[in-house]
Amino acid sequence: MPRGRRPSDEKTKDRRLRTVPSQRDAAHARRSELQEESIVGKLAPLRAEDVLPPEGMPQGRIKHYRHAVEWVLQNENAVISDRMAVMELGRTWADLQQVAFLLEQDGVSQSIEDRYGNTRYIAHPLLSERNRLRNALKGLLREFGLTPDSRRTMTQADPEKEVDEEDAAWAALIKSQPAG
Repeated sequence: MPRGRRPSDEKTKDRRLRTVPSQRDAAHARRSELQEESIVGKLAPLRAEDVLPPEGMPQGRIKHYRHAVEWVLQNENAVISDRMAVMELGRTWADLQQVAFLLEQDGVSQSIEDRYGNTRYIAHPLLSERNRLRNALKGLLREFGLTPDSRRTMTQADPEKEVDEEDAAWAALIKSQPAG
């Protein structure tokens, strides 16, 4: 909580008037232009060169990363704005493969000895990580229509149907306007 005297009304009024409305309008117009340009750029199809593996990723995991990226690129629904999600899908798949490899080596259970000398078997700690990665992967695969259920729900837009709906909307708008 600020301490001291409250500023007088004159000081706060000066602060509010520092931004000139014409400057605000110009900044808003420029922001709108940049957003329109970026929207057009974001609709460009995603290519393999756009989603390179992160630096420092071990060579064994890069193979799995590229494999997951190829799944998405074969789907042909991904655009450049999906780049980060595709990279996350690749990383998740590579991590899942690494965890699966470690579980294969160590087994899914571990034996521990309690303080009385009794042996107990517990689930491997990586099992919970594997389950977390599987759930994350399922969600990412759904986003790109790579599961049977999500593939059924994803539909390609019919250009002729869109034009008809747009024409109908314009016709309704024109009819609602009074003749003048």
